Amino acid sequence: MMDAEFSFDEWVQYIFDNPGGDDSWRFHLDPPLVSDSVQLDYLTRLFENASSVLTPYSDAQVNNGLWFIGGSALGIVEVLFDEGLAWGRREQCIRAMYGLYADIFAKRCSPHLSHLDEPGANPLNSICYMWWDLLPILWYEAPFYPVGFEVMRDTLQLDSIACQEGALHGLGHLAFYREDEVAAVIDQFLEQHPNIRPELRTYALAARSGCIL
Repeated sequence: MMDAEFSFDEWVQYIFDNPGGDDSWRFHLDPPLVSDSVQLDYLTRLFENASSVLTPYSDAQVNNGLWFIGGSALGIVEVLFDEGLAWGRREQCIRAMYGLYADIFAKRCSPHLSHLDEPGANPLNSICYMWWDLLPILWYEAPFYPVGFEVMRDTLQLDSIACQEGALHGLGHLAFYREDEVAAVIDQFLEQHPNIRPELRTYALAARSGCIL
């Protein structure tokens, strides 16, 4: 009965058909009534098809909805931790998060740096920058670490300053636990992108040693 209460389309509408500019609604919204298993399927489907699924919604609505998903209200961390669900399914969901960056953030975010609070940024820059901050289990816990790390590494190669900054933010937190691996990825990024903004280069060097918030 619980699983039948929200179809995928209803689940998406419940989360993303929100006021947009006002994000206070998400602090009072109950999570949609589906089991962890269904929630995992819906999250994976959303991430894998983000471009088409989220087309009807404004940047502000998508930002709010993703904050709701990444925050504690929806319980995404609990779903990913649920050992009653096959690891292969949970791994697929984590890998699908790359779709958020490649198909949504890279195309819709503006070239502003969130760690500097640069004015005029697209609303989506907020969640693009903070996504990995909301999912700390992906930084260091096995078996999550290698999967989350690979998604951040691949995201760093996208031609989007917002996506690069978001990946560096996540890698900067991971540096406390995987210093050598993070340093190698960031060094490669800096070598391959010699002409990035000086501010982003400075941030990358800080992330390399874990000196970020």
